Amino acid sequence: MIRTGFVSNSSSTSFIVILGRPIPTTFDEFKLQITLLDSQFDDIWAKSTQYPYTYRQLYRKLMTDAQRQPVNDFVKIRRLFQWDRDGLPSAVYTGELSWHLGCEHRTQFDHDVRALNAKYTELVIQRLWEWVRDGLSYTYVFEYGNHTGPLEEIMEQSDIWDFLLGTVIPISHR
Repeated sequence: MIRTGFVSNSSSTSFIVILGRPIPTTFDEFKLQITLLDSQFDDIWAKSTQYPYTYRQLYRKLMTDAQRQPVNDFVKIRRLFQWDRDGLPSAVYTGELSWHLGCEHRTQFDHDVRALNAKYTELVIQRLWEWVRDGLSYTYVFEYGNHTGPLEEIMEQSDIWDFLLGTVIPISHR
């Protein structure tokens, strides 16, 4: 899984979800694609104090939204990568590694890291295309934001993405 944490300070986020099989139409089948225990589905998402949604409600929303979209819409995925390349998670974060370097080394290091991240993005796009083209994955795009309603706000901010058995690539739209 590429995602390393909660996406903050964004008005909306797109989540590209890559699974080994399609999201089923029944919740009992869908639960098999999630690492939560059965007893956890009725837990209220801990970070949500204003809108107390359970994990079950959040995953039902995700399942419903998956059924309303085409699977493997690579055109949409490619557009997200092309338009919001800066919003992709980086392979390496320059700020975490270059803070201790002197100015004379930091500029070159930051340049090298940006080049590495550009290559990483190209490889991710190429690999996604291969998976979609070869029918090896089932890819969905979910778009949620804090301006569309309470449930969508929670979908954007919750940790439900961490429990899916697959790859989740968040793209934050600033």
